[in-house]
Amino acid sequence: MHPLSTFRGFSATELLWIWEAGSAQHPLDRTLTILAAAEPGQSRQVLARLPIGRRDARLLAVHERAFGRRLAARAACPACAEGVEMALDARDLLASQPEDDLSEPLLVARDGYEVRCRPPDSYDLAAIVGERDVLKARRRLLARCVVAATRAGEATPPEELPEAIVAAVAERIAANNPLAVIELTLACPACGHEWQMLFDIGAFLWSKIEAAARRLLHQVHTLARAYGWSEAEILALGPVRRQAYLELI
Repeated sequence: MHPLSTFRGFSATELLWIWEAGSAQHPLDRTLTILAAAEPGQSRQVLARLPIGRRDARLLAVHERAFGRRLAARAACPACAEGVEMALDARDLLASQPEDDLSEPLLVARDGYEVRCRPPDSYDLAAIVGERDVLKARRRLLARCVVAATRAGEATPPEELPEAIVAAVAERIAANNPLAVIELTLACPACGHEWQMLFDIGAFLWSKIEAAARRLLHQVHTLARAYGWSEAEILALGPVRRQAYLELI
């Protein structure tokens, strides 16, 4: 059994709480709100320090527990706007993520340089949210993630590392955290156009939570009008009983 399979699903009350809390939050904060609800024993600070690949592995596990292992969505072809369906399996994605925790910095040795680095976490991504220049954002992220850098034994500031070394560091981090960037190759059945698209599990999971929360609100509204029950009383009912009462109405 995969260690992440211990994540539990959400009750109706918890799901509505997550939706209400996350509605006013930045997407980075929403992911932490979801994880904090799924792991009540962990603090937000600890969750925010998770490498992004590990964080997204946990989000995939949360999706499996709350909504199932299948992740189905639609995308519009950039060439002809035709709708393209895609389906992923949470367990297949989780299988690509190493299960060990990072206890030591990653080492990149090339062209006389030695760089010790760590994968970015939520705090690092938050630090570059306002940066519109992609190259500047990449450099700022690198500076935060480099633990130490030397050339021929002499310390080298991260901002002075040549582009080839920067690229090697990025590749090393990506190899250690494959779920940090999930890139899909899609093909349009109508025109044959192929393109790559990034899959954001945080945004995808939030869309499922939001849709489920709005369905719950509609059920509460309908049952409260029909029977005069309170929200707490309606949410305390199991989904099968709630649906049975809705069918009676």
